[in-house]
Amino acid sequence: MKLNLDRYLQQEIVLFNELILKTKDWKQIDLYAYESRIKFGGKNIILVPYHVLKNYGYVYRVGVSGDKKTSEDVSTPWIACRIELEGEQDTPSHNDVLKELKAWVYENLPWKPFYDEDAPYGIYSRQCSAYSRDWTKYIFYINPDYPDGWWENHNLG
Repeated sequence: MKLNLDRYLQQEIVLFNELILKTKDWKQIDLYAYESRIKFGGKNIILVPYHVLKNYGYVYRVGVSGDKKTSEDVSTPWIACRIELEGEQDTPSHNDVLKELKAWVYENLPWKPFYDEDAPYGIYSRQCSAYSRDWTKYIFYINPDYPDGWWENHNLG
Protein backbone atom coordinates (compact mmCIF):
# COMPACT_ATOMS: atom_id res chain seq x y z
CA MET A 1 0.00 0.00 0.00
CA LYS A 2 1.29 3.44 -0.91
CA LEU A 3 0.49 6.29 1.40
CA ASN A 4 1.67 9.83 0.71
CA LEU A 5 2.00 11.75 3.97
CA ASP A 6 4.07 14.59 2.53
CA ARG A 7 1.44 17.35 2.82
CA TYR A 8 0.53 16.36 6.36
CA LEU A 9 4.18 16.15 7.42
CA GLN A 10 5.03 19.48 5.81
CA GLN A 11 2.18 21.07 7.78
CA GLU A 12 3.81 19.77 10.97
CA ILE A 13 7.11 21.39 9.97
CA VAL A 14 5.29 24.68 9.25
CA LEU A 15 3.70 24.51 12.69
CA PHE A 16 7.09 23.74 14.26
CA ASN A 17 8.49 26.75 12.38
CA GLU A 18 5.80 28.99 13.88
CA LEU A 19 6.40 27.63 17.38
CA ILE A 20 10.17 28.02 17.35
CA LEU A 21 10.14 31.50 15.80
CA LYS A 22 7.45 32.68 18.24
CA THR A 23 9.92 32.19 21.10
CA LYS A 24 12.24 34.84 19.58
CA ASP A 25 15.20 32.63 20.61
CA TRP A 26 15.84 31.43 17.02
CA LYS A 27 16.17 33.01 13.62
CA GLN A 28 15.41 31.20 10.39
CA ILE A 29 18.51 31.00 8.20
CA ASP A 30 17.23 28.60 5.57
CA LEU A 31 13.93 26.97 4.63
CA TYR A 32 14.41 24.36 7.38
CA ALA A 33 17.30 25.59 9.49
CA TYR A 34 17.34 27.82 12.57
CA GLU A 35 20.24 29.51 14.34
CA SER A 36 19.94 30.20 18.04
CA ARG A 37 19.89 33.83 19.15
CA ILE A 38 20.78 32.66 22.65
CA LYS A 39 23.79 30.63 23.65
CA PHE A 40 23.52 27.01 24.70
CA GLY A 41 26.61 26.00 26.63
CA GLY A 42 28.21 29.24 25.46
CA LYS A 43 27.57 28.47 21.77
CA ASN A 44 25.14 29.51 19.11
CA ILE A 45 23.82 26.36 17.47
CA ILE A 46 21.94 25.48 14.31
CA LEU A 47 18.86 23.29 14.56
CA VAL A 48 17.49 21.44 11.53
CA PRO A 49 14.05 19.75 11.74
CA TYR A 50 13.00 16.99 9.33
CA HIS A 51 10.76 13.96 9.39
CA VAL A 52 11.75 10.37 10.11
CA LEU A 53 9.75 7.19 10.64
CA LYS A 54 10.45 5.66 14.05
CA ASN A 55 9.68 1.95 14.35
CA TYR A 56 8.96 0.39 17.72
CA GLY A 57 6.83 -2.27 19.34
CA TYR A 58 3.56 -1.23 20.89
CA VAL A 59 1.93 -3.42 23.56
CA TYR A 60 -1.79 -3.11 24.18
CA ARG A 61 -4.59 -5.03 25.90
CA VAL A 62 -7.32 -6.82 23.97
CA GLY A 63 -10.28 -9.00 24.80
CA VAL A 64 -13.53 -8.32 26.56
CA SER A 65 -11.89 -7.88 29.96
CA GLY A 66 -8.58 -6.57 28.57
CA ASP A 67 -6.80 -9.57 30.07
CA LYS A 68 -4.79 -10.49 27.00
CA LYS A 69 -1.74 -8.47 25.94
CA THR A 70 -0.55 -8.36 22.37
CA SER A 71 1.96 -6.26 20.51
CA GLU A 72 2.58 -4.98 17.05
CA ASP A 73 5.26 -2.98 15.32
CA VAL A 74 4.33 0.64 14.77
CA SER A 75 5.87 3.12 12.32
CA THR A 76 5.19 6.71 13.32
CA PRO A 77 6.49 9.90 11.71
CA TRP A 78 8.41 12.10 14.16
CA ILE A 79 10.06 15.45 13.67
CA ALA A 80 13.78 14.90 14.14
CA CYS A 81 15.53 18.02 15.47
CA ARG A 82 19.24 17.75 14.67
CA ILE A 83 22.17 19.78 15.90
CA GLU A 84 25.83 19.17 15.12
CA LEU A 85 28.66 19.95 17.50
CA GLU A 86 32.35 20.04 16.72
CA GLY A 87 34.60 17.50 18.35
CA GLU A 88 34.14 14.12 19.91
CA GLN A 89 31.13 13.14 22.00
CA ASP A 90 30.89 13.27 25.80
CA THR A 91 33.00 16.38 26.20
CA PRO A 92 32.07 19.00 28.81
CA SER A 93 31.21 21.51 26.06
CA HIS A 94 28.85 19.03 24.36
CA ASN A 95 27.24 18.17 27.67
CA ASP A 96 26.65 21.85 28.49
CA VAL A 97 24.95 22.44 25.12
CA LEU A 98 22.80 19.31 25.40
CA LYS A 99 21.71 20.01 28.97
CA GLU A 100 20.77 23.62 28.23
CA LEU A 101 18.99 22.77 24.96
CA LYS A 102 16.94 20.07 26.70
CA ALA A 103 15.91 22.56 29.41
CA TRP A 104 14.96 25.08 26.71
CA VAL A 105 12.85 22.50 24.83
CA TYR A 106 10.94 21.48 27.95
CA GLU A 107 10.35 25.10 28.93
CA ASN A 108 9.48 26.59 25.54
CA LEU A 109 7.91 23.98 23.27
CA PRO A 110 4.45 22.48 23.78
CA TRP A 111 5.66 19.10 22.45
CA LYS A 112 7.93 17.06 24.69
CA PRO A 113 10.59 14.80 23.19
CA PHE A 114 10.59 11.03 22.77
CA TYR A 115 12.21 9.72 25.95
CA ASP A 116 14.74 6.91 26.30
CA GLU A 117 16.44 6.47 29.67
CA ASP A 118 19.58 5.12 27.97
CA ALA A 119 20.00 8.09 25.61
CA PRO A 120 22.18 11.10 26.40
CA TYR A 121 20.07 13.30 28.71
CA GLY A 122 17.19 10.91 28.03
CA ILE A 123 16.24 12.45 24.68
CA TYR A 124 19.16 12.52 22.23
CA SER A 125 20.29 9.96 19.73
CA ARG A 126 23.95 10.40 18.91
CA GLN A 127 25.61 9.83 15.56
CA CYS A 128 29.32 10.16 15.07
CA SER A 129 30.97 10.47 11.70
CA ALA A 130 32.33 7.19 10.38
CA TYR A 131 35.14 9.11 8.68
CA SER A 132 36.16 11.75 11.15
CA ARG A 133 35.93 12.51 14.84
CA ASP A 134 35.65 16.26 14.33
CA TRP A 135 31.85 16.47 14.71
CA THR A 136 28.92 14.69 16.34
CA LYS A 137 25.20 14.85 15.48
CA TYR A 138 22.62 14.90 18.27
CA ILE A 139 18.94 14.42 17.48
CA PHE A 140 15.81 14.66 19.60
CA TYR A 141 12.36 13.68 18.32
CA ILE A 142 9.04 15.46 18.83
CA ASN A 143 5.53 14.77 17.57
CA PRO A 144 2.40 16.95 17.84
CA ASP A 145 0.31 13.76 18.14
CA TYR A 146 2.25 12.96 21.35
CA PRO A 147 2.52 16.40 23.03
CA ASP A 148 3.62 14.80 26.30
CA GLY A 149 6.30 12.80 24.52
CA TRP A 150 6.60 9.06 24.34
CA TRP A 151 8.61 6.54 26.26
CA GLU A 152 9.78 3.25 24.86
CA ASN A 153 12.40 0.95 26.29
CA HIS A 154 14.67 0.81 23.28
CA ASN A 155 17.46 2.78 21.71
CA LEU A 156 16.60 6.05 19.97
CA GLY A 157 19.37 5.58 17.39
